[in-house]
Amino acid sequence: MEKERSHAASSWTEGEERAREAIERWRAAPGPACLLHGPPGAGKTALCTRLVADAGGRTGICAALVQVGRASRFVSEQEILASLLEQLGEDVLHPPRDVLKLRSDLRNRLANGQDEDEPEVLLVLDGLDECVDWPLDAQVSTLRELGKRVRCVVSIAGGEGDAHAWRERLGWKDCDVRLVEVAPPSPAAAEARGIPSWAAAGGNGGPEVLAAEVERELRLLERGAVALALLSALARALAPLEPEDFAELLEIDDVAALDLLRGCVPSLGQLLRWDEPMGAVRFQHEALRVAWEQRSAGRDEAEAVEARRPDVRCLPSRQEATTPTRSAISARRPHG
Repeated sequence: MEKERSHAASSWTEGEERAREAIERWRAAPGPACLLHGPPGAGKTALCTRLVADAGGRTGICAALVQVGRASRFVSEQEILASLLEQLGEDVLHPPRDVLKLRSDLRNRLANGQDEDEPEVLLVLDGLDECVDWPLDAQVSTLRELGKRVRCVVSIAGGEGDAHAWRERLGWKDCDVRLVEVAPPSPAAAEARGIPSWAAAGGNGGPEVLAAEVERELRLLERGAVALALLSALARALAPLEPEDFAELLEIDDVAALDLLRGCVPSLGQLLRWDEPMGAVRFQHEALRVAWEQRSAGRDEAEAVEARRPDVRCLPSRQEATTPTRSAISARRPHG
């Protein structure tokens, strides 16, 4: 499922509709922060996108959205802060390098949102848990102090416990945050809306089962081992990869890389999407990337253990190791 999946107002799943109503209640009441949480594929991105689109149609609101993740190429705190500042009309040097200055500039911008004649600022950070270096220390959090006319929505994958952990990490007080759960769709609703079955309630085993099925299919292909290496490289990359990137990583030429991608499309298409014609390649969803990365790590560990294991064919049998040979017995026997 693409992270950019969008909905018409009439096509919300039941879980999305309940979450949308909760967000509207939060928007109408005091409170600077809202934290969406739910399993991968439940619809958090659709809700965040719709929220910003609705805000853009209103006067007196300055909205900024960052969809965090490898697919969108926003994976570091530095990239996220720079994007927020630019969307709020601030000048940012490119490439942004000084994260301390970015933190300071954004804090000042958010603290200035106090006066009634200033436009309301709405910040939306979708999938913030996909950031690879967001500070663990709440005192460092750029979003810790929000001005009176600043509202912030953050979405993360996980349950209520994960949401509370992120609330603390962001430096938000419990009384200032509304937690909103986005429940997964039912299997029937998922099928009707073209949502992958792994994202539905119950999940058919989830992304991990799909990754295992794809691996089994690839192992049956003539060049399946190369395709497995391709997927593992993409899972570890911090951004989508072009075919020439795969060629360099796998030490093959560009034509061979394209042929490999085309040949494995029936299997890879369950996990990946790419720009046409055969442009940048990325996982359809962060949950699928994580599942494959974990699977790759398990494979690498198993191979490393196998490499360290001594070859039993070269070791003496237990009987050979404990039973003296005839020549050894003869050597120890006293000669009369």
